[in-house]
Amino acid sequence: MNNAEVWSSFGFWTLVVGLVGDVAVLTIPKHRDRLEKILSAFFTIVIIVGVAIERKADSEISRSTDLKIATLERDAKRFEKEAAQAIERATNAESHLAEARERAANAETGAANAVKKAKEAGERALKFEASIASANARSKEAEARVAKAQLDLAKLEAPRTLTAQQRRRIVDKLKVFAGQKFAAFVTPVREATNLLNAIGEVLISSGWVLVPTTSLITIGKAGIILVNGVKVQIAPSRDHDLGKVSRALTGALVSEKIDTKTEVNAELEKTPDVINVIVGDKW
Repeated sequence: MNNAEVWSSFGFWTLVVGLVGDVAVLTIPKHRDRLEKILSAFFTIVIIVGVAIERKADSEISRSTDLKIATLERDAKRFEKEAAQAIERATNAESHLAEARERAANAETGAANAVKKAKEAGERALKFEASIASANARSKEAEARVAKAQLDLAKLEAPRTLTAQQRRRIVDKLKVFAGQKFAAFVTPVREATNLLNAIGEVLISSGWVLVPTTSLITIGKAGIILVNGVKVQIAPSRDHDLGKVSRALTGALVSEKIDTKTEVNAELEKTPDVINVIVGDKW
């Protein structure tokens, strides 16, 4: 209880006392008028004082109540404003949440699309890698073919020759056939002529005997013939004995990287004991 309520209660009870006393004065005998007047005046004053105190206290209580009501109204308005702001913030939060959920859904869709695209990109990358590997393999194969072609071309362009060491090896293989007759034929180009001279020197060093050719046109002791490659010819009827000799000569030349073929030539039946050694153009 605050002071205003205490004073209001005090004023109320003072008023009650004054009223009770004023009523009690009426019971005083009439011969005691002086006492009645004094008490009546006293209790009247008490009543007045009680009313004044009660009114003053009630006024304070009313003013305090009005202040409290005003404060409560201000607080209520403030709370209403804060509640409205909270509701607005909640509404905005709900809106933002909905937007966030929508963005999250879009992000999930985008992520799924990204994963799909990444997978497709990976598959394309694998295909590209396979294509690159295949292209590399084809490139290496092409390079190998080019290298082989260049090597073959170099072989074709390189003159056929016999080094001193090669000649000694061929002599070692053919000297067992010393005394064998041979006739020389050549295509009239420098490279073929040089090779025939080298082969002729090897055969003579092996003890073979160079005999005149049957060709009407000659270069030195060699007959002129237009062929390609190196050939060793024998008469068909002498394959049983000269075949071994011709194959030995062919094998010796081939082992030294001089492509050579063994053939039979019916024209040699006129001179069956002679082996034709023919050196044609390289290509």
